Amino acid sequence: MRQRSRTESNILPSAVELFEFQGRKLYIKRDDLLDEDLSGNKFRKLYSLLNTPKIQYKRILSYGGNQSNAMASIAALCKRKGWEFIYITKELSATLKQNPTGNLEAALSDGMKLIEVTHDAYREVVQSLYSPTPDSRIQVNEDDLVLAQGGADLGAKEGVELLAEEIKVWQIEHNIEKLTVVTPSGTGTTAYFLAAAMPDITVLTTPLIGTKTYLIEQMHYLGPLPKNLQILETEKRYRFAKMYPEYLELYQKLLRQGVEIDLLYAPKTLIALYKELNWIEGDILYVHSGGLKGNLSMIERYRHKGFI
Repeated sequence: MRQRSRTESNILPSAVELFEFQGRKLYIKRDDLLDEDLSGNKFRKLYSLLNTPKIQYKRILSYGGNQSNAMASIAALCKRKGWEFIYITKELSATLKQNPTGNLEAALSDGMKLIEVTHDAYREVVQSLYSPTPDSRIQVNEDDLVLAQGGADLGAKEGVELLAEEIKVWQIEHNIEKLTVVTPSGTGTTAYFLAAAMPDITVLTTPLIGTKTYLIEQMHYLGPLPKNLQILETEKRYRFAKMYPEYLELYQKLLRQGVEIDLLYAPKTLIALYKELNWIEGDILYVHSGGLKGNLSMIERYRHKGFI
């Protein structure tokens, strides 16, 4: 096992607790409790940057959705480090511009500088971040770091491998012979590196943004798919960031057990897991991916639509 560096947080490893899911006892790794601003998989993905000297960068540039968990986490990280944070997203609605909520509000309050581009220009502007011919709207300098959407970057490997070490140590300490680890996937970065670091443990994940095919394409940017990585899909098609009564019901049910899950990633993953429960041997560990700040705006949306 790798020796922990002096700069590592003393909040590691994250705790593991028991909870009940559809009549079966499951373990949950509480990565959501690691850090108030950098929780869950974002803590793991940004772990190497947490331990990067402040003088190494002046600016971090990234891009994605206007309520992205990664956006809010990177903004919090940059505030701590004293780095400028530039974020590119598609044009905001008039309502959101006038009244920022959720992750967008948190990121802006942490000093994020937002660049809005049209839907048609978005792809071109993002690609220019990696091009020797920059877009006129943004200039990438030598002391800048460009982070891919959702933190899907090779730099995430270190933090996720540390998570894998924690899981393996916990498995040995609790004499668990057969273990299945479950984690949601946006870009698939966490699931990919987790499976690669634990070849003897099955890792299950669910595509939250797009299809299984799209998720596999994203993972292939990181390397060949690990053989122990399995992708589960739901029978019903769920669209990302949309509201569903079964999502809210699952959220409320686990909340009564003292576990708050995020309303974007966790519900679909747990619904996909439910139909597999009878076929999974041994113990199951669900890795909480954090992202709870986004629940504020999602709960308000459920309330506005009359679900609450």
